[in-house]
Amino acid sequence: VFARILQFYQSPAKLDMLDCIVHNDTAAIEAGFSRVEINASTILGTVDTRYLDAHNTLFMNTVTVERRQEGCVRYSYLTEDSVTPQRFRVQPDLALQNKADGAFADLPDAIVREKVRPVFASRTFGDPAYLRLRDGVSEEVLKGGEDGAEMGVLYHLKQPQRETNLRENLSEYLRFGKEAGVFFILPDRS
Repeated sequence: VFARILQFYQSPAKLDMLDCIVHNDTAAIEAGFSRVEINASTILGTVDTRYLDAHNTLFMNTVTVERRQEGCVRYSYLTEDSVTPQRFRVQPDLALQNKADGAFADLPDAIVREKVRPVFASRTFGDPAYLRLRDGVSEEVLKGGEDGAEMGVLYHLKQPQRETNLRENLSEYLRFGKEAGVFFILPDRS
């Protein structure tokens, strides 16, 4: 019996999440002994786990990882008080590192953190704009995903790339003297 218990602790359960929304105002994920891998998701609520590997994800509350020497958080947003493994191109860390070179050069750190904080058009489940990034959200989040896409659950839609391609190619199909624009149907887009 002891050998089986030891084997269980050597290979703990694993939680894989892809394109997920976890919306809980308190604890969103409590996976004490588990390995958690999250890709292109939006997590509203705290995360507490032993191991974390996350990509293109918006963590809107505190993330606490027990084993920080394993795993990685890449192209994501984390709150200031999160304790995670190695970070790569994570906001607001990246904005703070690059603030001398960019638009945030003369701003205090607290204001830089607030400027790159994701804001949603709606947090009401069932609303067409549910957890869609609001107009005016910073480029660091809107195009902060791995390949220039937005971070979070809508990562795989590649909205910034689609809009750029449309704007670049639209004039090619217009008659001389005509103008065109992009008009979004969902609220908060102009």
